[in-house]
Order: sequence, then structure tokens, then C-alpha cells
Amino acid sequence: MSVAVPTSQGAPISLSTMTRLDPLAPDEVLAPLLVAAGDVPPGLVPGDVVKVAFVPDPSLSTRTAPQQFDGPVSVWAVEPPTELRADYVVTLRTTEKFLLESVIAGRSKVVIAPGESEVGGES
Repeated sequence: MSVAVPTSQGAPISLSTMTRLDPLAPDEVLAPLLVAAGDVPPGLVPGDVVKVAFVPDPSLSTRTAPQQFDGPVSVWAVEPPTELRADYVVTLRTTEKFLLESVIAGRSKVVIAPGESEVGGES
């Protein structure tokens, strides 16, 4: 079990704020993405199924147009911005292919995938 919403140190945690995430499958990886606050859906929590668009970094790629990853992925963790970091860190449960594509992205945009469910064996 993990906490699905931001909490303060010492604050009580109720079962309604918890989520159950299944262990990673052998072909899955965790991919952390830095995502600007305006590119993260409000209320995003672990277990949500999302789609991701990569905006290429011109210094790392010859691509110029944003590319949507070819499948939905699920959220493993969401860390809000801090004093030292203006972006969210959204960790996704996904494939190695996704991880490789995310490396050349200058930015990423995350949207909740309506009607999608059960990615990577989650229940």
C-alpha cells in the first residue's frame, strides 16, 4: 500500500487516501518524468492510467513535433513541485521502450486516459 495523495509529516493517514499497486512485472520499469505544473492533470494519483506526449529536445533529437507514446501507462507516484524544483516528478509504470523515448524528450505532457483501465496487470 502507498499513500495516493500528498501528506504532511505527522498528519494522520486514512485508508481512503491509500492505494494498492501490484509489484512490477519482469518487462516493466519505473520511468520518472519532470513535468511542468500546467502539463499535469489536477488530482493525478498513483494508479491513474495516462497517456503521455513527448516534446522533443532540439539539442538531443532531429524531431520537432510532439509525439504521443503509443499506449497508456499507469502512474506509480506523483511528487509535487518543491522549493528547489518547479516541476512535478511523475513516475510511471511502463516499458523500456517508453523509458528510451522519454530520454530524448525536452518536455512531457500527461493526460488522464479516459476509459482506459488495468495497465501492466494492475487491478
